[in-house]
Amino acid sequence: MHTLFKNLFLSLCLCLAATGAYGQTIQIQGNVIDPDSLPVSDVSVVMQRPDSTYVGTAITDSQGVFRLDYSGGGYRLYSAT
Repeated sequence: MHTLFKNLFLSLCLCLAATGAYGQTIQIQGNVIDPDSLPVSDVSVVMQRPDSTYVGTAITDSQGVFRLDYSGGGYRLYSAT
């Protein structure tokens, strides 16, 4: 499971785009993969602000892809199968 979190984080880092101007909504997209680099579907990905305020949740699709809309600032992602 630790590897899943690591892969989620690394995939997210590769997929992040510039946030643009303050106040705009951006879409954060990433992939959840298993240790064999295969996509993992039906994983809940939860976004929180650094103070643990809930922002949103997405579920990975059949290709392991998730998308979350966010309006800026810092955030953390968590996943659970």
